[in-house]
Amino acid sequence: MLFHGSLTGGLNRLEPKTEEESGRTLWFSEKRENVLVYLADPIGRYCRETGFPIRQDRSKFATYGFTPEGLLQFDEYYPDALADTYRGQSGWIYSVKALAHARKGMIRDAVFTTESVPVEGCEFIPDVYEEILRCRDEGKLAIRRYEERSREALKRIEDTIKNEMKNATPAYAHFLRGKFEFLK
Repeated sequence: MLFHGSLTGGLNRLEPKTEEESGRTLWFSEKRENVLVYLADPIGRYCRETGFPIRQDRSKFATYGFTPEGLLQFDEYYPDALADTYRGQSGWIYSVKALAHARKGMIRDAVFTTESVPVEGCEFIPDVYEEILRCRDEGKLAIRRYEERSREALKRIEDTIKNEMKNATPAYAHFLRGKFEFLK
């Protein structure tokens, strides 16, 4: 089985939407827990909460990587970022059969296709944050909390965010200024 995370429920087919150099693509993970990272829209959520207009903004903010053992690792870039991003957020995990035409992506355990795919199963996740914690407790993923970061790592985060600001859309810049004290 392959898995795809979405904020949209009730789908019978998954359609390629993400624009890549090779055209429209549809991404999947071989691991269910790895799609949890996509079950949030922190930029859109923050803009709605603060009354900032969003005009067709497709900016994404997801801070994660992989442990040496290959587990998805959520990385907090500001205090309590994981709860801020995922607590109370719901979403759907779609499952599909293995795809003969899927190609390996550059992200670990990820594959993609340029074709639409019929849905085999759908699981509603009522609170993504609680599901992330459950998967962590089961040893399926890791969390690196902001408070655990070294001074050097915090400096790299600051440099990364300042660099992101250079080309940020208005909504993304609003989000970053709202979340990172050093930008205020």
